[in-house]
Amino acid sequence: YGNASYVDERHHHRYELNPDVVPEFEKAGLSFVGRDESGKRMEIIELPNYRFSVDVQFHPEFKSRPQAISTFLSIGSSVIRTA
Repeated sequence: YGNASYVDERHHHRYELNPDVVPEFEKAGLSFVGRDESGKRMEIIELPNYRFSVDVQFHPEFKSRPQAISTFLSIGSSVIRTA
């Protein structure tokens, strides 16, 4: 998503990370790079010291269309090409 300040994705999940434990995960090296509007719900995480690691709470595949492939899927195909 580049430097986008807002991303609209489809959600349907039952689990969330307790915001009280976020600082502990950040101390261990996990980077929370996407949050909801309130800043409390963690949506996207990265492991900065790994060659490739992105985890998302939303479902980017639900918004993909043949003419507009999801950024998430584009990242995956890029990884396959460079592996």
